[in-house]
Amino acid sequence: MKIFIAHSLGLTSKAIKHAEALEAEGYETYVPGRDTPQHLCAKEIYKRNVEAIKEADEVHVIWDGTSQGTLFDLGAAYALGKPILIVYVKMRTWHSFLLEHVGEML
Repeated sequence: MKIFIAHSLGLTSKAIKHAEALEAEGYETYVPGRDTPQHLCAKEIYKRNVEAIKEADEVHVIWDGTSQGTLFDLGAAYALGKPILIVYVKMRTWHSFLLEHVGEML
């Protein structure tokens, strides 16, 4: 099973730790902060992330409440009909819908 981990760049280390735990269980993961070259222009980053989301079986979200790129990835995952698991949302910037659904597949 392939899992795309959408995340805020400020939470890359948290996303990588989540990926490592999943990889230890035999899952294949894609972490944009680790696997998408960040020196590329935003359009190319989004393009590569969408391709990785297409290949994923599900998408996990680790969000700081501010990252527009994470919202883009989340929207792409939703549009592609991918199951979405909210793993972490930074508490001081949460919004009620996300907080109510932490740990649930959407």
